[in-house]
Amino acid sequence: MPTHFEMSIPKSRAQVTIQLVITTIVVFFALLALVNLCLWMAVIPSMIWLAFVAMCVKSSAKQDGGLQPFVINQMGDLFGRKFVEREASDPQPQCIRFGFQLFGHRFIQKCISVQKIESVRWHTGQASGRAGRDMGDWKVWMYFDGGDQKPDHAFYGIGPAVRKDRTEALGLALVSFLQKAGVDLMQGEQSNFFVRRT
Repeated sequence: MPTHFEMSIPKSRAQVTIQLVITTIVVFFALLALVNLCLWMAVIPSMIWLAFVAMCVKSSAKQDGGLQPFVINQMGDLFGRKFVEREASDPQPQCIRFGFQLFGHRFIQKCISVQKIESVRWHTGQASGRAGRDMGDWKVWMYFDGGDQKPDHAFYGIGPAVRKDRTEALGLALVSFLQKAGVDLMQGEQSNFFVRRT
């Protein structure tokens, strides 16, 4: 068995573009609000906007484990190359790691024990549910034992929400990667569902 293997995770250009536009708008108006405060102009709207941005950043940074990981993750989402890897020489060799490569550095966002992985499936999202038809928002999800988390089954989204054919290709590639990593997955009752063999 090779000591290291990985799989690239695609990103949606449309989603990256939307995220980049939103980030640019938020940063631009935050800087404008700071300039307004320095010039003592439009003080109340500027303070409200900065408070709103600070509250959003604080909430997201708390989920990411701090301000620095939050900023790095935002940069990775916009400009990094996403991957999932398994490194047999790791101190925890039974883990798969999700992360991204940015400016020659590799950042790990999530590490999941191979023994805790329960299933992989892909399905439509909320847009299709609300519209009552396929809106091209299929996404791959990996379910695993969350341990102390409630409920016990945690999940992790992999890749962008896109058309069914692209999502299916990513899902099958992930299943193959996990099988190579030692997860004994078998196809369930549906073609978009793979579960650990018992």
